[in-house]
Amino acid sequence: MKEATELLKGLVKMAEQYKLTENSSIEQALAQAKSGDTLLLEPGDYVAKKLNLTQINIIGQGQSPDDVTLDALHVDFGESVALTNLTIYGELELPGLELENDEENSIASYQNGTLSLTNCKILTRGVHHLKAGGDFFKTNAQELSNITAGDVLLFEKGEYDLDAIKFSNSLTLTSESGNAADVIINGQLQIDSPVFVLNSLTFTGTNSDKSWRGTAVMNGNRPVELTVNGCIFQDNEQPDQPALVVQQPQSETTLMNCQIAPSVDLRQGSEVMNFDISGDLVAYQCQFDSVALFHGGRQTIRQSRFSRPLSLRAGSEFVAKNCEFNYQIELEENSSMDINDCLLENSATHVFVIYGDSPEPINVRSSSFAPDCAVLWIDVKSRPDLNIDVENADESEAVVYAASDEQGQIGKLNVSPTTNLIGINAKNYDVQAAYQQLVDQLKQAPNE
Repeated sequence: MKEATELLKGLVKMAEQYKLTENSSIEQALAQAKSGDTLLLEPGDYVAKKLNLTQINIIGQGQSPDDVTLDALHVDFGESVALTNLTIYGELELPGLELENDEENSIASYQNGTLSLTNCKILTRGVHHLKAGGDFFKTNAQELSNITAGDVLLFEKGEYDLDAIKFSNSLTLTSESGNAADVIINGQLQIDSPVFVLNSLTFTGTNSDKSWRGTAVMNGNRPVELTVNGCIFQDNEQPDQPALVVQQPQSETTLMNCQIAPSVDLRQGSEVMNFDISGDLVAYQCQFDSVALFHGGRQTIRQSRFSRPLSLRAGSEFVAKNCEFNYQIELEENSSMDINDCLLENSATHVFVIYGDSPEPINVRSSSFAPDCAVLWIDVKSRPDLNIDVENADESEAVVYAASDEQGQIGKLNVSPTTNLIGINAKNYDVQAAYQQLVDQLKQAPNE
């Protein structure tokens, strides 16, 4: 009898109920759920890039299907799926059931053997063709009035004056040709949705009469999963107006094959930060020709190039591999840095600089200088561990100047045999004067 009771307890545990609120991750809940489990969704909008549903029950806890929405770019149905009292946005293929695009399809009861729907609504994903010329909103009024979560906005070749437009739905914006140079978007794109995709577009940040240039794309008041592929962010000439801003620290940004064009020349004394990202970032094959500012999160960078200053703040974890750095890096507020298999170059001063006051480790491993850059200057004030493995492209020994506090303390130091350590804040070494000299050099015109 005892064995039977224990077996019964085990069976009960196999089918559990999980209560979710709007702030819960439904993707994470599905990953943890077991066969036959039930997700109880409180009223709200549950967003995901892709939902893989199999052997699961999902029940909306609202008064009607409108109170609970599943908003996903893709929904895949497996075996034994039961959905009750909710609205689903997504690309759905249901055998024997025809769905009208961009219309709410009310389903009182539906069952095809593996999928069961009870008191549900389904809205399929639509594609909207947007035309250039004239007033953007008037020209595309009908298409814009019909967009819903997960739709695709397809921009025809031309120039679009948005001035300012805010999107609250999860959407994909893409050029029809797949070439960013074919679609010029002026104005400011404001993203206040949980998932957003930008493909092959050029953003200028200018208004319709071109008298103002500032922030081109800005994330709003909620975290976003932003994917940007093959896009160009043009010059930014307005102080304190970055070309791209993601301001919510829980956000996740992915950049692929993107170009962030040059910012205002630093010799003009501008405080422009052209690329301002909070939260996690993944970048692959990108060209950062502007000042880049990261506020926390983990930055994973591959096969990309930084030709302007890079600033790490608020506990950023910066990891780069197979990248090229052409300017100084600043570490602040407990930020760490790990550079592997990278090229370090500063053609303007022949000095590559890392400075700041973060106590976290600084790792520069298996990296090298360009032929015209032979000095790695590390100016740190909070004794981080330094792990330096740098060599010169001409096979001569690399040169490192390391400076720290007034007592010459820099924490743990590991220097490779190919790296020649010149000094650690020696008594006759004036750190402040040397640093000021470096700052003055950075302000000078680059050598041709």
